[in-house]
Amino acid sequence: MTLRPQHVGAFLVAAALAILALNAIEPVRPAPHSVSALEFARVIIGLPVVLFAPAFFFVPALFRKDVNAGGKLDLGWALVTAAGVNLLVHVVHFNVLRLVGAPIEWPALAGLASIESVAGFLFLRARHGDLEFAAVDPGLKRATLAVAVLVLGFAVWTSPHLLRDGSWYFFNTQLDADWAETRDRTAVVAAWDDGSGLRDGEIVEGVPRRRGVIIENRSSVPEFVPVLIAVHTRVGSTVRLAAGGHVIQVEQIANLAPLGTDGPLVERYWEWGTAAVAAVLEAPAGARLELQLTVDPPEYMPDMPDGDVALVAWSKMSRREMTDDMKRRGHHHMHPYQLLNVTENIRWAHEVAGDYVLAGRAPDGSSSLHQPPAWTYLYAPSRELGSDQTVSAAVLFLAILFGIPFVGLLGIRDESGTVPSPLLGVALGLGALQHGRMMAADGSLNFPDNLYALALVIAVVTLVSGRTRIFVLWAVLAAVLRYPGAVVVALAGFTYLALDRERRRKAAHALIRFGFFLALFCGVMLMVGILTRSLDTWFFALYFETIPEHFDNNPDALPLLQRPLLFMKLWFFFGAAILFVAPNFQGRLSKVALGTALLYAPFLAFIDHFSHHYFLPLIGLAGLATCASIAQQDEERPWMKYAAVAVALAVAVYAAAQTL
Repeated sequence: MTLRPQHVGAFLVAAALAILALNAIEPVRPAPHSVSALEFARVIIGLPVVLFAPAFFFVPALFRKDVNAGGKLDLGWALVTAAGVNLLVHVVHFNVLRLVGAPIEWPALAGLASIESVAGFLFLRARHGDLEFAAVDPGLKRATLAVAVLVLGFAVWTSPHLLRDGSWYFFNTQLDADWAETRDRTAVVAAWDDGSGLRDGEIVEGVPRRRGVIIENRSSVPEFVPVLIAVHTRVGSTVRLAAGGHVIQVEQIANLAPLGTDGPLVERYWEWGTAAVAAVLEAPAGARLELQLTVDPPEYMPDMPDGDVALVAWSKMSRREMTDDMKRRGHHHMHPYQLLNVTENIRWAHEVAGDYVLAGRAPDGSSSLHQPPAWTYLYAPSRELGSDQTVSAAVLFLAILFGIPFVGLLGIRDESGTVPSPLLGVALGLGALQHGRMMAADGSLNFPDNLYALALVIAVVTLVSGRTRIFVLWAVLAAVLRYPGAVVVALAGFTYLALDRERRRKAAHALIRFGFFLALFCGVMLMVGILTRSLDTWFFALYFETIPEHFDNNPDALPLLQRPLLFMKLWFFFGAAILFVAPNFQGRLSKVALGTALLYAPFLAFIDHFSHHYFLPLIGLAGLATCASIAQQDEERPWMKYAAVAVALAVAVYAAAQTL
């Protein structure tokens, strides 16, 4: 049987109806201590609904020329286009529901997706009943399979990070300093007061709010025994750790917490959070010590059930061993500002599902638009339909990791007529894995920068391949994902205009369309800002996020002229090294991708700190520039040599980056 658009449509209808049923089975979400099988099923089945339904059904009519391949539908470009359109559909859904006063929750969202998918399926059958998918280039198929295998392997490898909710992330100052470790670990026994052994890194759910830890030193010499307990529960709870009636540490899980003893209040958690309390006990020979752990419930829930408390503990390890074990299990000890970045994306997704049209609001409401709204309108429906936990962002993250090399392969096929080797898929896929490792290691799965990197790669590829409508769609999305997006798209446009005189007219037409829609968006925002008297706060947010946040936010920053040297070194190891095997950057796609990356890099090189997410678009563009150039070789089979070198170097770069 030949796969037709109707078959994909039937799958989307079934997935939308399944999401409705799966949410009805569990209408009240459980405590986010771990991901249940039902939640996992919802986020996996809900992914194609969030990304493609109902937009896929209308893509052949709205983007006919751009997704056409010899009178048939190009499946790859149809899916890429549907994903962009569907983000706009979510914006409409949320605001229509807000306008009519309906709760923006799973019943309404799943119901709309189901009804619109059925209607879209009927429209597709009536309007394009005989439409078929174009034959897939065998080279593209093999390279895409290589990407899929790599991303799936990455998902298995990093599954502890992907399945751990962001409310488990924590900050503890003691983990920033060395401490004494237990020398004879077999002679020191750690156990809970109910007699069960304290197993390092094991999550214990549904524990009583008062719990004891027994430490026995059965050796003939004194021992130091470090113990760290992470308590996961509701915001507003207070955690106390005591020994012998003496309180060692008190931590409150709060929405806002001071940075240090007298620093500013920094957003920490949303509805759930983690308090990590630690002590280094000195146990005399033969001694039996007891730690008392107490969890006081929040004022708004004095009778908080035991099921709302979960614990995970580590003991007897050195600080380095303990943090390494935490990383392996997906627990992140991170700076409060990183916790802020994770939590504010959760809060903004919650807020747009409530009373706020625009994301980016400060916790106290004093300012807004600290982040453009596009990502939030994709993240929010994923949370509402799938899971409140970070796993809803993780499945989007994996889809994006697959999408970046896949779009690169589509561009190579469009320019070269084929993808000459699956090794090009491996090279691009390894770049995506580098992207994934950096963000998973930071706990940054729900950041907009992942989708922003994909949007820029799509914009570059579609600009060169002449798919004007898809370019305008994703170029505008790039601009409303991150504030520099419009500038980077313009840099890509100027590069293309300078390099390709034959197609300048068509490229200029695409850029004018992009400028028109961007100006229209900005004009609407200006009018809304004036009418709501928010314009001054919006301009301040734009200024703050552009200048102070990135150029005056690090007291330990390098001198201005030294920063580019460090930036280029980091970019080399993170992915730019692959550029050195590109054979003369042949072909338009290679040159435009390279030019965009090289023009964008100086904007980032002078920032006073180099967070991992700044490098994501550059990683994607560097891999695209190299692989597109390799595919353009005319001589007999030279692509195999260059592709092998590219893969080898990509592996070396990936391995080197593990040590950074």
